[in-house]
Amino acid sequence: MNFFEKMTADCKAWEAAKKAGNKTEFPYSSGELKAYWVFRNHTENLNGEFEMNDFCFDSERHDFIETLRKLGITEFTVTNSSTALMSDLYGYASEGCTMQGLHEITKKDENETVQGILFKTN
Repeated sequence: MNFFEKMTADCKAWEAAKKAGNKTEFPYSSGELKAYWVFRNHTENLNGEFEMNDFCFDSERHDFIETLRKLGITEFTVTNSSTALMSDLYGYASEGCTMQGLHEITKKDENETVQGILFKTN
């Protein structure tokens, strides 16, 4: 079972326990969960590219980048346009990522092009 499959199984088990009335702690941090969604959504929405359209808080960024690496993601495009974007860009650099430059991605289902900034996870 690869890391993505394990995360999926763990999340489903947590949801089942929650529905059964068991109070269990969620098995992943918010940074790990954001990486999970980047991985999951790329197959549904994009042409094989990984899009980060959310903002990572300082407390999430390390887990986010480490989880991308565990998932084998070597590059991702930041399409978030929040006012805190600069903080995110510098934060990715502080986690060892390298900004490659401007990058456009096309979403399959929506036939939409989104502008972003491509990063390598190194």
